[in-house]
Amino acid sequence: MTTLEKLVLGASTLISLSGCVQFPGYDSSVDPLVVLYPGSPTVEDDLHCRVDDTEEEVFDFYWFVNRGLVQAETGVAGLFPSGYARSGDYVECSAWTSASSAYDSFSFGDVGVYIE
Repeated sequence: MTTLEKLVLGASTLISLSGCVQFPGYDSSVDPLVVLYPGSPTVEDDLHCRVDDTEEEVFDFYWFVNRGLVQAETGVAGLFPSGYARSGDYVECSAWTSASSAYDSFSFGDVGVYIE
């Protein structure tokens, strides 16, 4: 193995290990899924966002309309009230673990939908 190969292998190992974060209630064997419903919303529907396969964990939910941040909240689920988006808008929910002094925040995922 050349010196360059060792450096690349070492850097990729370091990068992959830097993303390992533990927090209370996190089970690395479960691949949580961020769920947004209803699946075909109209302008009159509230949108709900949650992280599947987790117990009553608290997350930070960020709501975007057409890629611009419009709302942030913390809880076991997120709510985006009707009336904040127009027909044709793309609304996205991004779920993150809540940061604390013991661990950093990281993303569980994003999901979005067009408003009918």
